[in-house]
Amino acid sequence: MVVFATGFDTSSFPAPMKTAGRGSRTLDDAWADGARACLGLTVAGFPNFFLMYGPNTDLGDNSILFMIECQAGYIRQCIQAAQRGLCGRAHVGFRAARPPRSGTMPRCASRALIAGP
Repeated sequence: MVVFATGFDTSSFPAPMKTAGRGSRTLDDAWADGARACLGLTVAGFPNFFLMYGPNTDLGDNSILFMIECQAGYIRQCIQAAQRGLCGRAHVGFRAARPPRSGTMPRCASRALIAGP
């Protein structure tokens, strides 16, 4: 297992290192039209790659600590499944990782976090 502790940079995705997935596709290329990850954790085309506090996981009214604990639990379960030989790799399909966004922003436009006070 490799863990990259990249610090806390809220202004850029992806982190400052280059990450390549299947077919040598980079995370920069995968996120060229915007950063997306299934549950903010996994990116299609990047098996065994997990994010914590990934895209679209900002909270406006809850504990970030609780969310990160849940993410850590999910990642731990995936690692344990691999260690037991239950799976060779953890990956998410492209369809699951790219839910439709149509209508999301119009519905959020009047919310306080978007529109402001």
